Amino acid sequence: LTFWKNSQASRSWTTTARVPWLSASPSSGSLTTERDQVHVMVNPAGLAPGAYSSSLIITTTGADGTIRKTAVPVSLTVT
Repeated sequence: LTFWKNSQASRSWTTTARVPWLSASPSSGSLTTERDQVHVMVNPAGLAPGAYSSSLIITTTGADGTIRKTAVPVSLTVT
């Protein structure tokens, strides 16, 4: 997953997964360049066959303290 900032100021960010089978690495950082990358991972261990969906939440904090949350939808099918 690649995301961009739309200003010159650096922004700190964190990721939050709403379900245990979803994670991101790294889980936090600072956007000091124009873009940053996060590896999104799913772990289907222990899940019954079927369709699953959730969101990875990216929270950014601007230099002025403004907090913005973006939900990235993630779907998983276990066969």
